[in-house]
Amino acid sequence: MESGLENPHWEWRLNGRVGKTRAGNGNENGQPPRINLYNFPVNVVILGAGPAGLSAAYFLARAGVAPLVIEKQGFVGGISRTVLTPDGFRYDLGGHRFFTKNRVLLEMIADILGDDLLMPTRVSRIYKEGKLFLYPIKIGDVLRKLSPLRGAGFILDYIWAKLAYRRRPDVSFEDWVVKRFGRGLYRFNFEEYTEKVWGIKPTQISADWAAERIRGLSLTTAIKEALFPQKEKGEELATIIDRFYYPRYGIGEISEKFADFLISKGGRILLNSPVKEVRWEAKRIVSARAGNEEFPVDHMIGSIPLPSLLAAMRPNPPEEVISAAKNLRFRDLLIVFLKIAKPNVTKDSWIYFPELRVPFGRWHEPKNWSAWMVPDEALTSLPVEYFVFRGDDVWNADDRSLADRTVDFIEREFGFFTKNDVIGWEVTRVTEAYPVWDLGYKEPLSKVLAWLEGFENLYLIGRNGRHRYNLMDHSFETGILAAKSILDGTRYNMDDIDWGRGYLEAGEIPVLKKL
Repeated sequence: MESGLENPHWEWRLNGRVGKTRAGNGNENGQPPRINLYNFPVNVVILGAGPAGLSAAYFLARAGVAPLVIEKQGFVGGISRTVLTPDGFRYDLGGHRFFTKNRVLLEMIADILGDDLLMPTRVSRIYKEGKLFLYPIKIGDVLRKLSPLRGAGFILDYIWAKLAYRRRPDVSFEDWVVKRFGRGLYRFNFEEYTEKVWGIKPTQISADWAAERIRGLSLTTAIKEALFPQKEKGEELATIIDRFYYPRYGIGEISEKFADFLISKGGRILLNSPVKEVRWEAKRIVSARAGNEEFPVDHMIGSIPLPSLLAAMRPNPPEEVISAAKNLRFRDLLIVFLKIAKPNVTKDSWIYFPELRVPFGRWHEPKNWSAWMVPDEALTSLPVEYFVFRGDDVWNADDRSLADRTVDFIEREFGFFTKNDVIGWEVTRVTEAYPVWDLGYKEPLSKVLAWLEGFENLYLIGRNGRHRYNLMDHSFETGILAAKSILDGTRYNMDDIDWGRGYLEAGEIPVLKKL
């Protein structure tokens, strides 16, 4: 494929086709012209074609404002992309479920996917000490599989923690979890996996991350759930969801449908086109350059990593902002995808491997999410995830050696299949997959956001645009709020989504109601 850095650009076309087009108004091949239902300029530029950026584009396009989306990769979807192999296997970059309590968002996704929206059952387990435990942890399952003495120790540790740590501030991830689960369960379920995912000790990770991703959970909650299970839960906890929504052809189908809709309404998506310059004057973004083209900007939505956005700003940002951005860290991801000549490896959605002696952190089995993820019902597959830093030994390892080591370990440790069952493999590397919230993240992030949000026509959204390890529904919602901010002329607070969902109640989205 030619580089997208020179004209003509590579562009997303209808039904997922990618092709060249000359610079123009996006109406080639009979695409509908832009129709603006709102009385303001239509030069909206979106940086990044992941879930957040494309949900903003989709929402705008429904209102008749067809934006330009600039994407550095040769595909849409970002980390929520589904890879299609030449021989017909599909896999996500990590396995991304979709779940939301927001009725309007769910209706929007259901509308665009139609019959392709499935609802598989979640079955997740962790492999620990040679046993498979239900995940999220269910106290009854743990007590049955461990000795009674060990289980009693967990309970005593929890009681001690409630007394000893009651007044201790939550500074680190370890502080937060030990206070709510006790040190025994912390070591059993959280400590090693957290270090594996983030590459640093849990004592160096901010308690904010635990509060966001494990909120509402404690040993008391787990015991109540075991003793008094509720069939109907009005307020499902973020990490305990028994079923989830999933597209027939992988999570990337959502982004592809968004992209197709945008193009059908006259929008454009430039691929292989990293943004080179974002020019600003008097606290307004005025233009963006990708390849050899410069595009005027009336409104810009940014979903790319904050350091990348700052590096493109012209004039340069203040030195203290650039310095702050250097302290924003990311964790990278490497996936060894195995094609397996068996109907199934397990019946699980995911299996987690917290122990540091296991080289990888997690796998999922796409066929258990959707039967359409494999080319033949006699086959299955496993995307095996390694959490890495770009440039470390695993990242730099030869693809063949990574595949061989992965298969050898699985065969030796688990016996789920042998190397003779593996009929193919490939390795995918993903940079800047997870924003890191270490102990020192808050001050530099606040400084960067304060400067960027001083631009009256710039809206920062999504996991990378907010430097926040949020869930997919949150990314969609930030994209919608950015679009609403433009359409309504009111800047909504992107960080208030989870605590102020009134923004997205049906009555607050007249555009969806109207169209």
